[in-house]
Amino acid sequence: GNPAGEHSLAVCYDSGKGVEKNVDEAVKWAQKSAAQDFIGGKVSLGALYYDGHGVEKNYEKALDLFKQGVKQCVPSAENRLGFCYYEGKCVEKNYEEAFKWFRKAAQNGYDYGCLNVGVAYYSEYGVDRDYGEAIKWYHKAIELGNIEAIRCLGDCYYSGFGVEQDCKEAVKLYRKAADNGDIVAKVSLGNCCYWGAGVEQNYDEAVKLYREASEEGNSQAKFRMGCCYVQGHGVKKDSKKGEAIFEKLSEEDPMA
Repeated sequence: GNPAGEHSLAVCYDSGKGVEKNVDEAVKWAQKSAAQDFIGGKVSLGALYYDGHGVEKNYEKALDLFKQGVKQCVPSAENRLGFCYYEGKCVEKNYEEAFKWFRKAAQNGYDYGCLNVGVAYYSEYGVDRDYGEAIKWYHKAIELGNIEAIRCLGDCYYSGFGVEQDCKEAVKLYRKAADNGDIVAKVSLGNCCYWGAGVEQNYDEAVKLYREASEEGNSQAKFRMGCCYVQGHGVKKDSKKGEAIFEKLSEEDPMA
């Protein structure tokens, strides 16, 4: 087979771009590509092992495949290696080392590398906080087609970090990211609708957005849905239903 084409198929099946999302097919095609020593296939297979998509999570296998990619200067592998250091998976947690690899991926034109460099500057991970630098890297990521960076830029406008606070601009950015499939942006947009920040207060619209994001598995959206039931905002008041959501959430995600 054609290992480059097989790798492309794996990416499509994993992301659901152009085909229906199917992690089993993603694993099948990534394995075929990797078996022919195609480095893109190896890195994609590593990502599937790291995320536990279609295969059991295996950080050691993932790390080995990412390191093979890094040796060949594959930007997505550099970014993924940064995540290993950021999360402390199979390596000792080290934010400075994570930032080093994120920046390398960013300098090699990788959109998620640019996003992660921006997040590092915004959240002070492995580098001194600098909102101006964060915004600069978010813009670079957006230019490269990254949707999450649109939402992150929205956060800057919402909070007034690095730019003059402008909730209307934040809403515009959240909506753009949400319309392009960013689940967290749906929650952020829902919050704006709920509180009337940058947009007219609208509990019904907030609930619609929270419900959509909840169905995608977002814990924060589930929590907000619970609050809406307890308060009777946008839904019929039902404290028991709200508390049941909180209880289930604490079992599913203790960090929520």
